[in-house]
Amino acid sequence: YQPSSIYGEINRIWRAVLTVESEGCPEPNDINGWGVFLSSAFFQLASRKTAFKAVATLKSFHKFLVQEQLAPELNYKEIEGFDTTGESFDPNIVTPREYRQAQLYISAKFGEDARRANICKMITMLGFRCGLRREEVRFLEIRSIEPGERPVLVVEDTPRRTLKTASGNRRIPLYVLLEPEELDDLISYTKERRAKARGQTQRLLFVLDDDADEPLTDWKLFEPIQEALRAASGDRHLVFHHLRHAFVNWLLIRLLMSQSPCFRDSRISVFKDEMFSPATCARIRSGIYQERTGGAMDPGARDIYVVALLVGHSSPAITLKSYFHLADWLVSRLSQDSDVLLPQQVAAAFLGISQSKISILRQSDRKAASNSKHGISIEQLNTYLAKDSVFSELSAD
Repeated sequence: YQPSSIYGEINRIWRAVLTVESEGCPEPNDINGWGVFLSSAFFQLASRKTAFKAVATLKSFHKFLVQEQLAPELNYKEIEGFDTTGESFDPNIVTPREYRQAQLYISAKFGEDARRANICKMITMLGFRCGLRREEVRFLEIRSIEPGERPVLVVEDTPRRTLKTASGNRRIPLYVLLEPEELDDLISYTKERRAKARGQTQRLLFVLDDDADEPLTDWKLFEPIQEALRAASGDRHLVFHHLRHAFVNWLLIRLLMSQSPCFRDSRISVFKDEMFSPATCARIRSGIYQERTGGAMDPGARDIYVVALLVGHSSPAITLKSYFHLADWLVSRLSQDSDVLLPQQVAAAFLGISQSKISILRQSDRKAASNSKHGISIEQLNTYLAKDSVFSELSAD
């Protein structure tokens, strides 16, 4: 390689790698963790024209890490999206039905080993309902659960584990995000663990033996959860990290649904789940915002900032680009049910005049305090196109 070609190779991937690395870097022998790391980096690159070359560079980067004993050997065909040509990538999102089926699978798998089943189910719950990372949940301490009238989960640096960024330190309102039965089970387990620890609340929360104080290994903890998720969904690519993706998507959708009816699409079966009922969405929004707003609860950019805060991201951009996978659907719902103005460039092309002229006309409308005569909304455009035989079947939908 010439120096210029090496710089070119690194330039294709460094932003994606650093963005994913800000979420935490897996241990050298963590096969599942590195699979998630590489697929997340791929997702950062998949929309780019150079995605195919970028994926090849990611593979070279991984082989270098293996050579330096910083990462394990991986079967790229087992990594979702990573064995493609780089043209598309659709990360999986665990549905509420799949989550509940996985919980039943865990109960059945361990039979009489009730403690291990209970721990695996609670950890699955904290991934799906609260968006915790693998290492965050492994190193939770007894004192991480603050009981009381409004129980809270505290994710923070500990002597055992330092969070990757300061934004990883956060307080998660369990009383808002968990179902009542789930909250009761977690609080009951924590109280029992606290009593047997004899006041040593810095001891680990999830252990199979009350006298143990070492984090559970993958094969005891995450492999059974992964097996349950794959059995419930029929998707062999699912890993624990996909629960974190589900948390981000379903929480943001529910926050939007609680204020904007246009996001309720009865044709989508997942939204028929009780998790998305009007009462549940309203409860979630009210609980999350009650101490963060001055009474106003209009949907908007604030919602994504709150989700980024709860999931421990340093920027909402990371949440939107790497975790939220329903943006196209949201835009389609908004365009069908609200009077959204087209960008000046599109409106100018549609009307056959310059963008500067569109800007002048819209300013005139605003000064006249009248409804915009030159705005051209998506709804108006859909109605117009519906008159054409080519688009007649689409109508305004």
